[in-house]
Amino acid sequence: MLRTSLIAAVVALFAGSASAQYFSEDFSSGVPPTGWTENNNGNSAGWEDDGTGQAWHDDYTGMNVNSLDSSVADLTGSTAPALTWDNTNTFATWTLANKVYVDADLVWAQGAANGASGPQTVDMTAYAGMQVTLSFLYEGDYANDWKVDNVLIDAAAPPPPPSVTILFEDFESGLCPPPGWVENNNGNSDGWELWNAADSHIGQGHAVIHDDYNGYNLNSLIVGAGGTIDATNETGLHVEWLQDNHFPTWCFRNSVLVNGTEEWFQDATSVGSVSAQAADLSAHDGTMIELEFLYEGDYANEWMLDNIDLRATDGGGGGGFTLAVAGLVAGGSADLSLSGAGAGATCIMAYSLAGGGPTSTSVGDVDLSMPINRLPALTADANGDAGMSVSVPSGAAGVSVWIQAVDMSTSTLSNSVAETVG
Repeated sequence: MLRTSLIAAVVALFAGSASAQYFSEDFSSGVPPTGWTENNNGNSAGWEDDGTGQAWHDDYTGMNVNSLDSSVADLTGSTAPALTWDNTNTFATWTLANKVYVDADLVWAQGAANGASGPQTVDMTAYAGMQVTLSFLYEGDYANDWKVDNVLIDAAAPPPPPSVTILFEDFESGLCPPPGWVENNNGNSDGWELWNAADSHIGQGHAVIHDDYNGYNLNSLIVGAGGTIDATNETGLHVEWLQDNHFPTWCFRNSVLVNGTEEWFQDATSVGSVSAQAADLSAHDGTMIELEFLYEGDYANEWMLDNIDLRATDGGGGGGFTLAVAGLVAGGSADLSLSGAGAGATCIMAYSLAGGGPTSTSVGDVDLSMPINRLPALTADANGDAGMSVSVPSGAAGVSVWIQAVDMSTSTLSNSVAETVG
């Protein structure tokens, strides 16, 4: 069994075992950081530190065309690098253009119709082995508020587990609540209503909205009332949706609940405007469930929803290829083991400290959030078993980690495991 070790830093749980990192910047030293430059057309302060160590361009009046340009990223030795960063786009429907360039090549852009916040990924395989610079370009006149953080170029993530839809609702029935759903309304307003999705750039056709009514509102949209959605044979449960959280600083609470237990929420400190959201529901794997979207507030925010997608990984690879993690306790020794791989197969485990995804890739949705890092490759024995042992430092208690593996000989994926260091 291979032995490696853990380090306490939240940015890298597994010491010496992460995938190759070619470039990294978290803006903790200021904006622009050492080696970076800013090109500012002079109509505003441009790119600044938001006070929490993020690169920030506010929604200044006047036409702003201002770029934040990186130091050189050396991709020597890379074969399939990927660029990732944390993207926060507030007042997204006012966006003129957020753009990212690699050298002079436009590789990513947002406008008013696709301004979602959340982790972003750009395939940089075309730049493998090169030396490049990055440029984050803000364009707008009293437009959006853009924040960038945790810019990273590392090896591409491994393939994801298979993911299937259990339930999908796009509200195209033209009814609210749609067939199979119910609404609980405490009687102080019209509650949830039908909405034009295009008005909030969150999809096509219909969506639903809870407006900012006067009076205390505690109103929910529920599917599977009484726990009638059958997830008894499902694993890796999660739900994805598109939303517009309008007037976010007035938000009291937007919640997602399963069987009455809150699994996700937003309040006045959360990101507003248009975004793609996801909630990990794996605590309810293997059960009958009820899924609820709950609005709470009195003349508060407006919350619009569309394309609600309840998904499961169905046990990962499905061919008996299994990942198990034991003993992940601060100060102890943890074992990461694989079974059911091909005899002599090369196997790779990958992990994330950022969340359980889902992250879209060319082969589906992986239950790991970017950045995703690889552990050293293992070779399965004649029985298809492989594993490694890791030492857990005393300072790692409370750190959450999401782990998954792939059998490279067949591209079979294991189940995904979510653990918190005890």
